[in-house]
Amino acid sequence: MIYLNRNDVISLLDMPACIESMRSAFEAVASGEVQSPQRTVIRMEDRPGFFGSMPIYAPGYGSAAKVMTIYPGNRDVGLESHQGFITLFEVEHGAPVALIEAGSITELRTAAVSGLATDLLGNPGESVLCILGSGVQARSHVKAIKCVRDLSRIQVWSRTPAHADDFGEWAREETGQSVVVCETAEDALKQANIVCTVTSAKEPIVARGWVAEGCHLNVVGSFKPNARELDTETIASSRLFVDSRESALNESGDIVIPKEEGTIDDAHIVAELCDLVTGQVSGRDLKEEVTVFKSLGLAVEDLVAAKAVYDRAVGAGVGTVISER
Repeated sequence: MIYLNRNDVISLLDMPACIESMRSAFEAVASGEVQSPQRTVIRMEDRPGFFGSMPIYAPGYGSAAKVMTIYPGNRDVGLESHQGFITLFEVEHGAPVALIEAGSITELRTAAVSGLATDLLGNPGESVLCILGSGVQARSHVKAIKCVRDLSRIQVWSRTPAHADDFGEWAREETGQSVVVCETAEDALKQANIVCTVTSAKEPIVARGWVAEGCHLNVVGSFKPNARELDTETIASSRLFVDSRESALNESGDIVIPKEEGTIDDAHIVAELCDLVTGQVSGRDLKEEVTVFKSLGLAVEDLVAAKAVYDRAVGAGVGTVISER
């Protein structure tokens, strides 16, 4: 059994490869053979934090369990908000083969899924990208989106201006494109045709009147039933896709709140991402319509990404041996 740290993961799995791994992950979901119960989440009562566990089995990939804490305030003291590990078990005998740092896997696979959704739902051609948020996922989403679209400009907004400025400098170096740091979310959304919301917002930061026709939105940040990033009108007027109906209808405030208001019902969700990947459902019907992909993250994404990292580690002789079989 080997241990792979954050640097190992980042060196072994680049974003284009991770996007293709996520395509494979959703093809596996579409087969109906993936076994994965809904995640277990403990919400700390004495502090702003969560502890979650996600078990998964998929033929051909083996099984895995991710255990992780999410402490949003960690960034203020120089720590990652996501802390934890993925334990990977091989297919034939169920033996544990790797212990992998989970924050890096989560960072990569979350953005890669947004990249995949953008490729399937976004209008083709040169794009103006809006990023709402300036943390780790903001950076990984820039890397993912530029894999599937040519970017002409990036517009960013963050509730912390200093963080937005730091992100802007990084994005200019990363992409070589014009990056505009905006004072408001509304300004950042102007003329954007791809939007990624990667904040911890509890109340909407996106209003329908700010969203351009033909825009595609990847909604990633909020993952509690009483918190959301998009207002009701944006959700109600969009062609809506999710990674998992069950998770979206139980965990996503972006969907739960409009449903409780009586504005939408379960049928407003057009399809899951696996249906798009396999061509069972069409994505964008009209150039001018607004599409939304609400992402909560699935354990199969962690399993497939972890398996890809492990296979590459074995081939390259990377990792620290922590036990012999």
